Amino acid sequence: MNEATKIRRDLHKIPESSFQEYKTQKYILNFLEKINCKVEIIADTGVFAFFDKGCNSTIAFRADMDALNII
Repeated sequence: MNEATKIRRDLHKIPESSFQEYKTQKYILNFLEKINCKVEIIADTGVFAFFDKGCNSTIAFRADMDALNII
């Protein structure tokens, strides 16, 4: 299994509602700690990671990490 598949499967095991993603945030912060980037916590449970590769342009990605309540 490749690392991306493992991460996706791990994250699906810890579903959390919006603004309650503390375990998810911890998982992501532990992963980012291993790589060279600047990390900030935003909006209490959000994570901002900045990778400075010395380029003149910037690309941004946004991803939701909350689970949907399905009944």
